[in-house]
Amino acid sequence: VTTGVFLTWIREREQVQVEPDMEFLKSILIEMTNQYEETVNRVNSESNGEYLDFHARRLVEMAGNIVMGYLLLHDSLRNNEFKHSANIFIKNGHTQNMEKSHFIEHSEIKDLGIYKFV
Repeated sequence: VTTGVFLTWIREREQVQVEPDMEFLKSILIEMTNQYEETVNRVNSESNGEYLDFHARRLVEMAGNIVMGYLLLHDSLRNNEFKHSANIFIKNGHTQNMEKSHFIEHSEIKDLGIYKFV
């Protein structure tokens, strides 16, 4: 997640042209990607392995929502039946990513202790 492999793959998919009626979904995916990049940078800026471990699952899920969104969007180029699925998945993934980003944005290293069992 923090090595940039996901982000590189995602940015390459941004370059693929989509049909005009699906351009709004591509815009959402680009917005999600920018949010993901900012969130990864936020976690990395703490330079704390425990903090990274704590948020790694959320970061992977954010990347996964973007990757799946692009896969569905590109499938819709081959078969119109994927348009509906792409629309639903991308909008739902967008909401999930906003929630994860918000949680990470409002957490601090000092918060980690409250999640540990005593």
